[in-house]
Amino acid sequence: MFLFDFINIIITSIQDFFGGLFFPSSPEYQKKRQLRGYVLELKKLNPQLYHTGKILLPAFGSLLYQLYHFLQPIKAVLDKTVNSSDIRIAEKNQALFFEAALTEDQLKQRRSFTFQARSLLLSQCSNYQEAEHKLQEQVHEFKNCMKLFSAPAFKIREQELIKLFFLSDLCDFDYAAFLNRFNNNLQLTAGTPASISQDNFEEVFGGDVIQNLLDFQFIVQHVAITQTTIDNVIFLARSLENYTDETGVKLEKTLQTVETLLANQLKRTTIPIMLKLIKEDPNFEENITVSEAKPLQEYVDRSSENFQADSKRLLKITKE
Repeated sequence: MFLFDFINIIITSIQDFFGGLFFPSSPEYQKKRQLRGYVLELKKLNPQLYHTGKILLPAFGSLLYQLYHFLQPIKAVLDKTVNSSDIRIAEKNQALFFEAALTEDQLKQRRSFTFQARSLLLSQCSNYQEAEHKLQEQVHEFKNCMKLFSAPAFKIREQELIKLFFLSDLCDFDYAAFLNRFNNNLQLTAGTPASISQDNFEEVFGGDVIQNLLDFQFIVQHVAITQTTIDNVIFLARSLENYTDETGVKLEKTLQTVETLLANQLKRTTIPIMLKLIKEDPNFEENITVSEAKPLQEYVDRSSENFQADSKRLLKITKE
């Protein structure tokens, strides 16, 4: 194997020498030159994840396995809060996420628009006309309250929530299908060890896992775990049962580890380079249009719809 590689390197070097000498501006020579540069870039990784010949090395499988396990406690938090499969739980936690950016007085005002709070206030009115007037006042106050969410601070808050959605996508990635390429006997269950040796994984031909790489890269390019991201995950975790300060510390260390794996070991440029080499195209890029998420606008619209429905119900009760 090593002799074959050595001979192949010599032949390639000779071809490159004459190509660069006689046809330095030819598209084919420039293409090979760019691809060689990408190979050298991947060789800087430690551990090595790719080998010439379009081969993904066992270390790549080991890295995927580590990511899967580190992300499980993060997935548990997100699945029980802003990314819950129960839409009511997800919407409730997204509302709490946005409302956490309100001041104490603003939050008090926001909570004054619940059905129970409004009903109690209207019950103190002496007649229907007074109640109707109070309802009109509430409508005006509610509209002013909703205008708070158009401030730049809430646009930033929205982007933070979208980052959590992408982090959730990273947690939900089909690691089992990808890892099965490196070890078809591997079962990802709650009982599997948190780390296993690279010896448990095999080399994989890159051409067989192009779609896996594309799917994984699409998610990774949108995930950036900053201190703000960490603080937001811990904020969500605090609303769950059995949360302790120790839980928060573990979540922070785990997220820092995940970011280290993505930034230092995998690097966010590695998979795009692998795809260029596998495709033998230095200009290869996957262009996918991502629909723009608007969770803040959805929250405001949902709040307005609920307020209007409550208003109709309260008006009916008041008339009766």
